[in-house]
Amino acid sequence: MLTSLRNNYYIFRHGETINSKNDVDYGDKEYVRKILPEGIPAIKKLGEYLKNVQTNRNLTSELLRCVQTSDIVSGITGKKFEKYPLLIEYMDNSFAGFKLRMKKLVAELESKEDLTYLICTHGAVISALKYLLTTGKYEEQNLMDYPKTGTLMIIENGKVDLLDFNTP
Repeated sequence: MLTSLRNNYYIFRHGETINSKNDVDYGDKEYVRKILPEGIPAIKKLGEYLKNVQTNRNLTSELLRCVQTSDIVSGITGKKFEKYPLLIEYMDNSFAGFKLRMKKLVAELESKEDLTYLICTHGAVISALKYLLTTGKYEEQNLMDYPKTGTLMIIENGKVDLLDFNTP
């Protein structure tokens, strides 16, 4: 485990889409897929939880499903999200290219200290952040190790906690 994490992270995946619900590839709908109404209650619960979390920087992927999700959270918390291109889903030509982009992301996030980040992104990016921030390593077999939609991942002091907001 890394002991030199400089910041804390509250990371969540976009709301449920038809693709995430059915575990199928986005294909040519990568940029335009919307979240499903049935996933919104979990996002709202997550937003209620985040109301009392002090953050310094709030980032979102620029893909529609993340923008929609972060807009819902923003409406509840008052936290404004900045679109951050490095948070886009795994669409690189190779795992090596994706891993390089994720290392760049972590280096940028960790370049300042004593910040608390709130991040809305995609599954593969969440798995990369989880492993790179806690172990400093990320391998292709870790690519699918991410929480379901409606779950908040908290990384503080190199420790990972998950809060599931999907229950009624």
